[in-house]
Amino acid sequence: MTEEKLERGALGFRDDRHFSLFAYRPQHSYAVVRGFPPLEAIEEGDGEGIVRDLFFAGVWRIACWKDMGPIHLRKPTDAEADILTSLLGEVRHGLGIFLLEPDSIESYIIAHGVCWADYEIMLGEESPLTAPTGDRTPPVDGIVRFAE
Repeated sequence: MTEEKLERGALGFRDDRHFSLFAYRPQHSYAVVRGFPPLEAIEEGDGEGIVRDLFFAGVWRIACWKDMGPIHLRKPTDAEADILTSLLGEVRHGLGIFLLEPDSIESYIIAHGVCWADYEIMLGEESPLTAPTGDRTPPVDGIVRFAE
């Protein structure tokens, strides 16, 4: 099995896949948002493809639909953060606001951090990012990226 590398990633990226809130485990304080390959990229009857999993650790609050379109994973601008703070109150120390949708502050996850990677797995399979490091399927490019 290929070893995975962990490296700091840059927020602000866009991904045009269809994304869905795939897993939310409040008792373990995490959420997974999964980007699915286009239907034409999935081999007929196979159910396998390359997905992008976004794993949010230490989740404090989630505001998003179960099914979303393209993702624009980013931090809010100062003006956006002021609006969200006026609506939500102060965000706990050590947590970050991660916006999910392009040109919108309506979909967000407040968490300690996020990591993401692309995996070639069955589309309904649990995210490898939820498994212990030594037991997980390696990412397609061997890299798990993270940001706080």
